[in-house]
Amino acid sequence: MKGWWKQARLPFLVLISLGVLISLGRLVTEPDWGKPPRTPFMFPAAVPLAGWQSESVVISPLVAQEGQTLEILQAEAVYHYRRNGVPLAITARYFVETTGDVGSFLQRYSVGSASKEATLRESPDGGFYGLFVHAGQAQLSACINPRGASTVTAQQFRSNRETYEPLPQRLIPWLLNQNYLRDNRCLWTHLSLPVRQMPPERAYALLEDTWRLWYGWWTPHFPSP
Repeated sequence: MKGWWKQARLPFLVLISLGVLISLGRLVTEPDWGKPPRTPFMFPAAVPLAGWQSESVVISPLVAQEGQTLEILQAEAVYHYRRNGVPLAITARYFVETTGDVGSFLQRYSVGSASKEATLRESPDGGFYGLFVHAGQAQLSACINPRGASTVTAQQFRSNRETYEPLPQRLIPWLLNQNYLRDNRCLWTHLSLPVRQMPPERAYALLEDTWRLWYGWWTPHFPSP
C-alpha cells in the first residue's frame, strides 16, 4: 500500500497543481469564472416569533450590482411586531458578499457612530451580538452566518468561516465551478424597540430573548447559496 502511494503521490500532486494553475489562469482571463449563479432570495412574508404579534412587513428585493468586491446586498426587509403595547422593528439584510463587519453596516445603513458604543455579548450557544441605546431605542445587531454561530466583527466572521468552511474542503468543488471559494454570506439582523417604557437593561433582556427566537427560526431557513 505504501509503495503504491509513493508511486502515485507525485502524479497526484502534479495533477492538483495543474488544476490550481489552470483555475488561476481562468480567473485572470475570465473574472466571472468560478462564480456560479446565486440562488435568488426573497424574504418571507412572515417570520413567527412566539409572544409577538406580527403587524407589517416591507420587503425590498435588490439586484446585486456587478463590480462590488467588498459587499453585495441582495435583499432587505423590515418586520414590525408588537407585544403588550411595545413595538419592535427588525431590519434584515441579506449580503451574498461581505466582510461581516456589523460596525460598518451600522455606519452605512443605520445609526452611524452610535455603534461604537455597542456592548458585545456572547450567547450560551457561542454566538455574538452587539447591544446599545441610540435615539431612545434599545438596539441589538448581529450577523447570522450560513454555518456556525452569529458574529459581530470582521475577525469573528472570518474565524467562524474558517472553522465551519475550511478552505481545503471547498477547493475541489471550486475547481469544478460548483461553488464559491469562500462563502462570504451574512444575514444581518438589527432589532430595535423604545426604552421610554422600560429601563435599558430590561429592554436589552427583551431584545436578547427575541433574538434567540429570530436566530432559532433562521438557522434552518438560511438562504441557499
